[in-house]
This record gives sequence, C-alpha cells and structure tokens, in this order.
Amino acid sequence: MRVMFFGSKIIVQKLAASLRGREIEWVSPAEVPELIASLQHESFDLAIVDSQIEKARLACQHINESCTIPLVLMVRERPVNWEMLDSFDVDGYLPDWVREEELAARLQAVVRRQASAKQFGETNNLSLTFVPQSRVKAKRLNN
Repeated sequence: MRVMFFGSKIIVQKLAASLRGREIEWVSPAEVPELIASLQHESFDLAIVDSQIEKARLACQHINESCTIPLVLMVRERPVNWEMLDSFDVDGYLPDWVREEELAARLQAVVRRQASAKQFGETNNLSLTFVPQSRVKAKRLNN
C-alpha cells in the first residue's frame, strides 16, 4: 500500500515508527507544489494530512480535486474544533494522541478496508472516524 502523508516532520516520524515492519510505502512531500506533482505522477491508496500545518486545507483541497483516494485528517489539537475540521471535506479523522500501537491498528484498519473496497469494486466509501463521546452526544442533541 502507498500512503501520502502531508504534515510536520515530527508527525511523519511518529507515523513511520507506528508502521515500521508493515508493508506500507510512505511518500511525504515537503510543500504543496511537490504534493501536487506527486498526485499527478504517482498513484496512492491513502492520503493523510496533518491538521496543524499551515496549508492543511489547501492540501486537502488539492487531494480531493486530483484523485479519489480516501483522505484522512490527522488531528493533533485538544480540544478539537470539529466545526472547523468538518469543513476540510475528509473521509475520516485520526487522533495523534493515541499510543503507537493503537495508531498502527487504526491505520491497518484503513488498509484492510481500502483493500476490501478495491476487491469489491467500491470506490472511496471508507470511513475512518475517531469521534469522542462528547461529540456524539452533542450531535444527538443538535439533530
């Protein structure tokens, strides 16, 4: 599986450590023009964008416009501003604050779902969502 990650070096290192020994190839462009070039010339199975970088929204926009791969937003801030993050138009969220084992398990779940979706001819229908109970309760109250 090929994964594009656009974010800070610290988070790239954390993700790389979490997935060491698994069959996942990482590509991590440093700037938006490099990200755009990678999307035009290479194929990826998943994109992860760090929500805390300055150009996160722009990166998500280019990924959504360029391809149909699942797009996951790496959430690092607490408390989470869900209203702002919902506007990024992503397929799911991945928390930064979980232990490496859980982070690896969540990413492996994405890999499995993506492989199943490809096998059965489905496209971009996977959802990796980490929603704290407080947000679930708030959504129920609002609906």
